[in-house]
Amino acid sequence: MDTGNIIDYRILGKRMKDARERLGKTQCEIADELNIIVSTYGKFERGTLKPNLERLIAICTILHISVQDSLRGAVKVEISTNNPSPTHDDELLMFQNLLDQCRKPETIRTMLTICAEIAMLENVR
Repeated sequence: MDTGNIIDYRILGKRMKDARERLGKTQCEIADELNIIVSTYGKFERGTLKPNLERLIAICTILHISVQDSLRGAVKVEISTNNPSPTHDDELLMFQNLLDQCRKPETIRTMLTICAEIAMLENVR
């Protein structure tokens, strides 16, 4: 898996734009609250600039959305045992076995949320 492309920043930006518009705010108002220039915030919404984790949390707080909601559909994490990295074969199989044991939808959702956040943190490093 290409770890440099875990997040589709265009989708993240669209979620940010939709949330901003629901609040009836302009890009300039959000940029002012973040203490950044409006063109920087505009690039976040277009997906051409990647916010770091701290900035994403600040944006989500201002937009009244959770980080999980902002990333919904934007995180592209694939778990595949067909073509795993040779150094992670055992870990992927263990993870797949644990996932297969999950039966409750809320458990699976929680596990996916945790994995998405971990993937995002690794992408920031």
